[in-house]
Amino acid sequence: MKALFLYGMKCQPWIWDGVLNLSEGIQIEVVEYPRETTRDANSSEDIAKWISQKYLKPDNFYDVLVGHSMGGVLALQIANQHMHQISKVILVETFVVPSGDFYHNLLFDAAEGSLQQRIEDMLAVEGEYYSETLHKELRTKNYLDLAMSLIDRTAFIYGDRGRRNQRKNIDDLYLPSAISQTTPIKFVGKACHFPMLENELEFKSELSSLVKL
Repeated sequence: MKALFLYGMKCQPWIWDGVLNLSEGIQIEVVEYPRETTRDANSSEDIAKWISQKYLKPDNFYDVLVGHSMGGVLALQIANQHMHQISKVILVETFVVPSGDFYHNLLFDAAEGSLQQRIEDMLAVEGEYYSETLHKELRTKNYLDLAMSLIDRTAFIYGDRGRRNQRKNIDDLYLPSAISQTTPIKFVGKACHFPMLENELEFKSELSSLVKL
């Protein structure tokens, strides 16, 4: 099984380090976007195009794309363009429609100070390589059509922000019932926007279960 992992805006490949040994038999590649590509990108599609050209050669296939935040948007765009080459898409903290305030926090309150500092440092360093135009797109654009076209091969993972009420958590995603009632949606406890770092063990368990579906 082959998997391609895509990180979010202003992030770096190391956020996936804890899941590289996800399961025996899974070959994981982590994409690293060139800074000149993200710096010059005026839309997420510009970055998706670069990924497609580098990784989606006609004879290359992936069983799953895993995308965090912006990386999930990229995964949807790539999968829609290469449907015959990609079997499944897993979106981590990706909002296909703008979410409510409940999902706007970055880290769970109990996150380790060292982790918080490392994430803040990463975001500060990488922030200069992303345009405000792209940032605005990711905050406001509706990607529902992309998700609906892949409804039978898409799954979602979110941090639960400390609220163990799955129904309310799903409601605050503002997803249409066609997705919320038919698509796997998992929540990682005591985590916010970086569940793979804030609660690595539970995240790996949820991710592994979705990969094997």
